[in-house]
Amino acid sequence: AGGVKQFADDIQYWAEQMVNMPSAYDVNKKFLKGIPIEITKHLLMYRHMSPELTSYSLLVEAAMEYESGEMFVRDYISPSASRSRPPRRQTTRTAPR
Repeated sequence: AGGVKQFADDIQYWAEQMVNMPSAYDVNKKFLKGIPIEITKHLLMYRHMSPELTSYSLLVEAAMEYESGEMFVRDYISPSASRSRPPRRQTTRTAPR
């Protein structure tokens, strides 16, 4: 219910509570495995990010942007809009000559 930001904050909190702080790679990997697969695929395939080379803050920011876009599509573009047809033009029929 908390979304990407809440999940990222939880990971950061628990990482800081550990006796031995996990590596940046381990934290990034945990984040990418815990968010929805569509977001992970987008970050890896289209944003060319990786747990090895991308900072945690950039991963989180990009995931939040994706999530925000998905919420916009879900909330503001009604499902019926894609199925509705434009209004028909009225044509005036004339008698054949």
